Amino acid sequence: MHAKASDHQCFIDVLIPTASVIVEQKGIGHDLSKAEVRQGCPVTPSQLALAYTEGLPLSQMPHYVIASNFAEMWVYDTERDPLCKGEPLVIALEDLPKNLPAIQFLAGRGQAPETIQKAVFVEAERIMGRIHEAVARSFSRQPASTATTRRSTTPSAPSAAA
Repeated sequence: MHAKASDHQCFIDVLIPTASVIVEQKGIGHDLSKAEVRQGCPVTPSQLALAYTEGLPLSQMPHYVIASNFAEMWVYDTERDPLCKGEPLVIALEDLPKNLPAIQFLAGRGQAPETIQKAVFVEAERIMGRIHEAVARSFSRQPASTATTRRSTTPSAPSAAA
């Protein structure tokens, strides 16, 4: 799609109105944090994608901006970071299958920030569950006398006779 409505003489790589996302695709190994001078201004790939949206109707403005270099994708939520200058959600493409819940917005389902938070929460729950199970196993392996010994080492109250 050509960015006709703006002053840019470039092409939008991907615009998915139903997912409210624009994608700027760069070459393999391209540093997605590196700004390049475009029309006299230094911009990162995500900021370039955002610049392509100038002149689009408000109803077509993307909620998400994705920059990708075939190794990783950087996802920005323009509601939280309208200029795409903060920390993006970085997903290595090799890790994409385990991060599908975080990008379900691409299919028009849900919103990334809540999904990301939920995915992180679910993963944290899994980790805490594994920690709990490991601790429970270690206590169940201890002989009963260990538990008794621990109780008997608690300092006792001073006697009244002293």
